Amino acid sequence: MNETTYRFRSSLGGYHKGDVTAYIEKTAAQHRSELLEYERQIAELQGENRSLQQQLNLLMMSTPAPA
Repeated sequence: MNETTYRFRSSLGGYHKGDVTAYIEKTAAQHRSELLEYERQIAELQGENRSLQQQLNLLMMSTPAPA
């Protein structure tokens, strides 16, 4: 996630509640988006790994055993 500085408006006794809520919702949405992308990449790599494992198994079965 990109590191950015976010400035909240101040109000009496703390920060502006709407600013904090909007920031939390924004960062949560970014996190969900990144998580979905990582899960997609994992699924893609797992499929590639299965395919390569199958190719390796076929090569090992077709290669004669050393004498």
